[in-house]
Amino acid sequence: MKELLQSASGFNVVILCGGRGSGPLANQLLDQGARVTCLVNAYDDGLSTGRLRYVFDELGPSDLRKNLLSLMNLDAAGYWSRYEVFAYRYPAEPERAADFRREIEDLCATGGTALARGERRELLKMAARMPADARERFVGYLRLFLAELVRRERDAGAEFSFADCALGNCILLGAYYEHGRSWTLALRALEEVLQVRGRVEIASEENRHLFALCADGRVLASEAAVITDADGDILELFLAKEPVAPLALDRWAAESGVEAARERIRREVHAPTAASASAIDVLERADVIIYGPGTFHSSLLPTLMIEGVSDAIRRSRATKIMVVNIVEEADTRGATGAELASKITEQVGEGAYDYLIANVPHHQGGEGYFTFDEEMLAGTHVKLATRDLEDRTRPGRHRAPVLVQTILGIVKPEAAALARSTEEQPLVSIVMLAWNRKDEVEIGLHELRKLTYPNIELIVVDNGSKDGTAQMVYEKFPEVTVVRLHDNTGMTGYNVGFATARGKYVAMLDDDSHLAPESIETMVKLWEDDANKDVAVMAFRVMNPHLGSLVTHLWEERLIPTEPGREREITSFAACGAAIRRDVLDECGYFDDDFFIYATEDDLAIRLWDAGYKIIYEPRCLSYHRESRQQRSWKRYGRGFRNAAWFNLKHLPWRFLPVVFVRNLFWLTVRGVRFRSFAYFFYGLVGYFQGYLQCRTALKKRRRVKAEVARFCLEDDWISRPIISTVRRIFADKRYILDKRGVAP
Repeated sequence: MKELLQSASGFNVVILCGGRGSGPLANQLLDQGARVTCLVNAYDDGLSTGRLRYVFDELGPSDLRKNLLSLMNLDAAGYWSRYEVFAYRYPAEPERAADFRREIEDLCATGGTALARGERRELLKMAARMPADARERFVGYLRLFLAELVRRERDAGAEFSFADCALGNCILLGAYYEHGRSWTLALRALEEVLQVRGRVEIASEENRHLFALCADGRVLASEAAVITDADGDILELFLAKEPVAPLALDRWAAESGVEAARERIRREVHAPTAASASAIDVLERADVIIYGPGTFHSSLLPTLMIEGVSDAIRRSRATKIMVVNIVEEADTRGATGAELASKITEQVGEGAYDYLIANVPHHQGGEGYFTFDEEMLAGTHVKLATRDLEDRTRPGRHRAPVLVQTILGIVKPEAAALARSTEEQPLVSIVMLAWNRKDEVEIGLHELRKLTYPNIELIVVDNGSKDGTAQMVYEKFPEVTVVRLHDNTGMTGYNVGFATARGKYVAMLDDDSHLAPESIETMVKLWEDDANKDVAVMAFRVMNPHLGSLVTHLWEERLIPTEPGREREITSFAACGAAIRRDVLDECGYFDDDFFIYATEDDLAIRLWDAGYKIIYEPRCLSYHRESRQQRSWKRYGRGFRNAAWFNLKHLPWRFLPVVFVRNLFWLTVRGVRFRSFAYFFYGLVGYFQGYLQCRTALKKRRRVKAEVARFCLEDDWISRPIISTVRRIFADKRYILDKRGVAP
C-alpha cells in the first residue's frame, strides 16, 4: 500500500467536502506526499455555529475548523497542545456558559502564561502547555474576537451564549478580523500556526444562507434543517443574503403552488455568489478532482452552485471522480447513486466526472444502502468502479486505505498492481476501560479514528460511570460497541471487553490513552512475522503527549537513555498501551478479578511466561497516555501493595518469599521518600500487611510458577526491586527522588 501511495507524490488533489467524511481520505493521500486541498463552503448554521452566524452576520467557521483539525500534522512538535486548544469545546449546559466566557477573558488578560481566577481552568492550563508563538497568535485572535463580540452584544442588547461553543470557531473569527475580513488569509495564517499539512480553501467569501424547497412545498429554512429535516424530497437548493426563517416562504407554496413558489424564490430571494479567487486557482491547477464523500445537499451541491466553481471544473483537464456515499442520509433518502450522480451532471454539465466509485454493499443493497443502476451510465464516457468500501468498525463510512487504493488505481493504473489487499488482514479489537472521564474518552475515540489500519473494532467498557460517558459514546461514536456495567469493577471490566472482542489481537487502553495512527498497522505486521510467533504481549512505547516524555511504568523507568528506541524482552506490561493475542488469552486466562486494580498485568504476565510465551517492549508502536489526575489518591495505591502480597503468595516458590518480603518493604519506603508523602507510605504499608493477613484469597488460587521463571522476573527487578541496584540508582540520578509530581507512576 505504501508503494502505491508513493505514486501519488506530486499530484494536486482537490476534494469537494464538508466538515466530516473526507478527513481520512485526505490524510491517506497526504501521508505519502500528494498535495491535497479541501474545498469547503461555510454555510453551516447548526447549534452554536448558528448563534455565531446570527450575532456576527458572517459565514459559519465550523466546517473550516473541522478540516483544519483533521489535517494537522501529528508529527509536528507541540501537536497535541495545539490540537487540544483549537478543539476545545465547552459543555452544552447554558448555565455554565458564563464560565467559558470568563476562561476566554482570563486567557486574553494573562496572555496564557499564568492561571487566573475561577475554579474551571482547563483552558488556561492547556494554553500554558502550548508553544509560546502559537499561544501568542491564538490569544491575539481571541482578543479581537472578544472585542468584536462586545460591540455586537451592545448593538443587539443581549449577551451571547457560549453553551456548546467550540473555541476553534472563536479563534477562526478572530483571525478573520485580524486579516481584513478575509477567510482565505485567515486560513493561511491558521494553517501555519496549526502546522496543517494540506490546505483548506473556502469556496466563497460572500456571506450566504442555505435553504431548500421540498417537493411537498415545505421550506427547509437553514443548512441544519437541510441535513436533518429533509425526507429525500428536496426539489431545489437556494442561497439568501439574510436568514430566511422569518420570511415564511412555505406560505408561498400553499398560496400559489410549488412551481410558482419556486420561480418566485428564484426571482426575489435567491442570491447567487461568486467563488473566491483561491478556489478557482486550486481547481485550475488540480490533477484530480474528487466529489465527496460528504453530505450531498449541504457539502457538495452548494459548493457547485457558487458561480465559477462548476465552470472551473468543467474546463479542467483533471481526472474527475465522484465518490458515492455508502448509506442514505435524511436529504438523500430513497435516491439511488445514479440519481445523485445525475444531479451533479445537471449542475456542472457534461464532463462533470470521468469515474464513479460506488460501494458494493456487504448488505447487498439492504435498507439504507445506496444501490447503483449501471444502465443509467449506458452511452456515456463515465466509468464505474465498484468495490466493498465499507469500514467494518464504522458502518456507513468508507475504509480510507481501500478508497485511496481505488482512486490511485484509476489515476495511475500501473500502480494498482502494487496494492496489498486489506481484505485478509486480521481483525484487531481495541478495548478501552472507562470510568467517569467522559471528556478524556471523547478525545481518545477521536484520535482512534485516525488509525491507518483498516480492520478494527472498538469496544468501550463503561465501568459504572455516572457522568454520561456511555451516552456520549452512543451519540458521537455510533461505530463503537459500548458495554455498560452497573458498578465500578476495576480491571474486571477488561475481562468483559476481552469476552466481547472478536479480534485475533486485542489492544488495551485506559480512558485517558490513545494510539498513534500507525501503531496497530505496525503491530500487525510484526506479529504476523513468524519470528514473533511465541510473543504473547506487545507492550507499546507509552508517551505523555503534553510533556513529550516517556511515561514511567514498571520496566520503562529503568530504560537507559538509548534504550527506549529498542525492542527487548520484558516481564510485564501496562494496560494503558499494550496488546495481547486472543488465543493466548483463551489459553492462560484473563485478569484476576480479586485484584481490582494494580498488579493485575503482572499476575497475567507471569502466567504467560510460565506457559512459555514472551512479552516484548515494542517502541515502534506508540501509545499516548495523557495521565489524567482525576480519581487518584494515595489511599488508592494501598491496593497495589496488597496485590503485591497476593502475587507473591499466589505464584512464587516459598523460598523466595522472605527476600521478596524485604524488597517490597524497602521499595515502599523509597517511594514514600520519593513522593515526600507519609500518606503513600502509610496506605502502602497497611495494604501490604492486609494482603498477607487475607492470604486465603491468594492461596486458594495458588499456582506456583517454575523456579526459573520466578528467578527471571525477580532478576529483571519486576515485582520487587533489588536493594543494591535501587540505592545505586538513587545516588546516580537525583531526579529519582526529587520528582515532585506527587503521583506514582
